[in-house]
Amino acid sequence: MRYRVRNPKKSEMQELFTKFRKYGDVPPDEYRKVRRTSKRKQWLVVVDSDNTILGGGRTYKKDWYEWVVKNAFVIPSARGKGLANILYAKLTDKAEAEGAYVAEADITSTNIPSKMGAVYAGM
Repeated sequence: MRYRVRNPKKSEMQELFTKFRKYGDVPPDEYRKVRRTSKRKQWLVVVDSDNTILGGGRTYKKDWYEWVVKNAFVIPSARGKGLANILYAKLTDKAEAEGAYVAEADITSTNIPSKMGAVYAGM
């Protein structure tokens, strides 16, 4: 099966946030904050050949040289296929293209799947 990473379509944002809330392991207040402040261009999604969203993540500029990779997730049924590696690589490429010299991953301490994905991706 082929996977690809792309910007989400405006029509997919509700599905993205629903999956993010379910699988992203974030507190409800953080979810509300992301919903208010996120712009579609900050997010990337990983999809299968049927364009089903299997995961996603976003970047944001922390200061003039540093970007944060945040809210990265892969749904449980798609884990173990290297999708986190692909997603983290594209998110860091995006940050570098926008001028980042440093990229950091922001992961909730209790989110073991995200920690594993970041480690395997070299974050």
